Order: sequence, then C-alpha cells, then structure tokens
Amino acid sequence: MERYISDDELVYLMRCGSEAAQEVLYKRYYLIVRRWIFPFIGYSQGEYDFEDYLQVAMACFSGLLDCYRADQKTSLKTFMYHVMRKRMLSFVYQKKTIEPLFYICIIG
Repeated sequence: MERYISDDELVYLMRCGSEAAQEVLYKRYYLIVRRWIFPFIGYSQGEYDFEDYLQVAMACFSGLLDCYRADQKTSLKTFMYHVMRKRMLSFVYQKKTIEPLFYICIIG
C-alpha cells in the first residue's frame, strides 16, 4: 500500500473499503496534524494538554476524508488544514464560553 503516491488515489481506495489505505493516510498526516495544532496549545488554561488537542483534531479525520472531493481543485493537505483549523478554533471557543458560564452557575 505504500507504493501509492497520490492522496486522491488513497482516498478513493479508502472509500471503496480499504482499511490499509486509511491507515496509510493516517500515518502520512499524523505528524503534519501535530504541527498544525501547536498554535492552539497557548489557549489552554491548564485543564487541556497537547494530547487532548491532538485527539480532537484526529477524531474528525475519517469524517474529513469522507467529505473531501478531488474535483474541487484543492489538495487533501490544504483541505485538511482548513477543516482542522476551523475545528480547533471551534474547540477553543467552546471551551472559553462554557467555563465562565460554569463558574457563574456555581457561584451564583
């Protein structure tokens, strides 16, 4: 399975049911996703660490591959970057809005 160079071909094989193709894509993008989430670590206030952010980013990996379309003239890497960035921003925003409300409910 390593001989396949094209991400589009791997996505096609994954959609046809190949778990090996999905594993190759996962291994190929795991380190890249780790680099992409570093800017969001500064937003953590102690309760979340790097592994929590990485888990959130990788949790949407298979769904993201299902949504990817090669005919939209963008590479898989670019598509993944934008989707992961939006997902991490949403995670940080939810974390920041829920915590103050939680403290108000306890104190008030």
